[in-house]
Amino acid sequence: MEYSAGMVSQVFALDETRKTAELLSQGMSKDEAWVKIQSENLYQIRNPVRLGRTFDISAIVWISFRKMQLRCCRK
Repeated sequence: MEYSAGMVSQVFALDETRKTAELLSQGMSKDEAWVKIQSENLYQIRNPVRLGRTFDISAIVWISFRKMQLRCCRK
């Protein structure tokens, strides 16, 4: 997994990361997942800045995990 300074400064949000991972694993693009999370208030976060940061960190975690998983499976 690649280092992300944002992750260190953000409280790790396990539930939000699970929700993001679920949407992305269903084949949604990052933009589609973002729209769904915002429109349905899936994270239940009121502050738009915190909402954006939480989504970015959650998406980074999932994308990094998938890259790592794909590298391991190729060997």
